[in-house]
Amino acid sequence: MDILFVSLGIIAGLLFVLVVGVFVGGRFLPERYEATFVIELPCKSQEVWDALMDIEKNPVTGSMCKRSERLADVNGMPSWLEDMGSSKIIVTTEQMQPPSRLRRRFADQVVPMTAESDTAIEETATGCRVTASVVNVVRLGTWHVPFFRVILLFGGGKSGLRSYWKRLARGLGKDAYFGAKIVKK
Repeated sequence: MDILFVSLGIIAGLLFVLVVGVFVGGRFLPERYEATFVIELPCKSQEVWDALMDIEKNPVTGSMCKRSERLADVNGMPSWLEDMGSSKIIVTTEQMQPPSRLRRRFADQVVPMTAESDTAIEETATGCRVTASVVNVVRLGTWHVPFFRVILLFGGGKSGLRSYWKRLARGLGKDAYFGAKIVKK
């Protein structure tokens, strides 16, 4: 019985040290994180563009999005709010050159976090090649910040891009999803 209590105490202590380590250490991690993801899809660039513009079907927050709401256009380009329940993201389109270039800005309404996303779509012999990049900035301000910085430090930005584009390819159909080829950089 003593071994059980000692083992539970050690596990609880390690978890406490881990959580405190993330809270303290995360505050000192960098504010800015960059990620790039390249995928080749067996679709025309216009099909991919249309999917990017369908914010109801392809929200940037993915399955976390509980609802989205169109906002007034900014400089003639779409903007909207994605409600995740615990937070809300305002998405603003900053540049559009259909069907080849898209730049969006995301601003979290709870966590002091912003992101700038660039997407370049170029035609290939078998479909199109998408190069997506994101720059995340997480400033101090709420208790969430250390956790987000640790997640981004360990590849959260690239993982988010990969997840978004796989989900988008799935929405384009079976051939697009199974024909997608992730290109290593």
